[in-house]
Amino acid sequence: MKKLLTILLALFMGFSASAQIERGLIIELDTQLILIGDQINMTVELRSHTADKITFPNLGDTLKKEVEVVSRELPDTSFKDGNLQQRIIRQQLVITSFDSGLYQIDPFVATINGDSAFSQPFMIGVFTFPIDSTNAIMDIKGNIQVPLTFMDYVKAYWHYVAAIYGLGTILLLLYFYFKNYRNKPKEEVVVAPTIPAHDLAMQRIINLEKKRLWQNGKFKEYHVRLSEIIREYLENRYNILALEQTTDEILNDLRPVRLENEIRANLEDLLKLMDLVKFAKFKPLDSENEAVLTWSKQIIAKTKLVEFSTEEMPEEDNS
Repeated sequence: MKKLLTILLALFMGFSASAQIERGLIIELDTQLILIGDQINMTVELRSHTADKITFPNLGDTLKKEVEVVSRELPDTSFKDGNLQQRIIRQQLVITSFDSGLYQIDPFVATINGDSAFSQPFMIGVFTFPIDSTNAIMDIKGNIQVPLTFMDYVKAYWHYVAAIYGLGTILLLLYFYFKNYRNKPKEEVVVAPTIPAHDLAMQRIINLEKKRLWQNGKFKEYHVRLSEIIREYLENRYNILALEQTTDEILNDLRPVRLENEIRANLEDLLKLMDLVKFAKFKPLDSENEAVLTWSKQIIAKTKLVEFSTEEMPEEDNS
């Protein structure tokens, strides 16, 4: 009887230990947002039972075309908290990228007892300038004043002469019109001033930021509303049907528009990330939620329509 109890106790302890065994493939990164050429420390960890037959992921020199593997260590085996049945195989890698953009890395694949084990996909953001989400977006610096040549004045002011002649003609026509129809006054039409597209978009972004949606777990609503703001801005700024178009259609309509390569790339990454959240149930990181807000402000600031009044035009030198 004592021998039977010993066997049953051993079987029970073995079953309890086996039930606590973790199996899976885990990826850990020390950061997901870097500048071009900076490096990310990545850990690939395969957890299994000591008796399991496994194959570790065989990673090449690149995770995708734009993301390179700089260095790697040989896989190292350890056991969790002294539990010899819980095996952990861990490999350290260093990765980098020299192309700005937002890249999704597909799941890595290992096998445990012939079954495939997949890691979670993850995103990497590569920027050409440091992002400081704690500071407000600063205004664009004013234009550098360059001395004008004679041809610059000709090109700048010829339309004023034409406008004076045109205005004189209009005033003459108006004089005869009111002289003949003075008994038929018309009501004065007051036209409400139009809010510039960039001012309207920035105000809506500020209001959205105050609601702290993603901080309260409403990241999908946050990305949907921010997407509507950016699309409405593009529609008002460039006269395209951005609110009714897909991301690819918007980018295609903006091809003729002269945009900085960096702004065009950031706009594409921004729209595609918000599409992932809206349609693919992708859960963004806190850093990604902050990044889309920063990108949105920068895109609006660098593409806004700048208008100059006649008072801001340089005066002609008559000396």
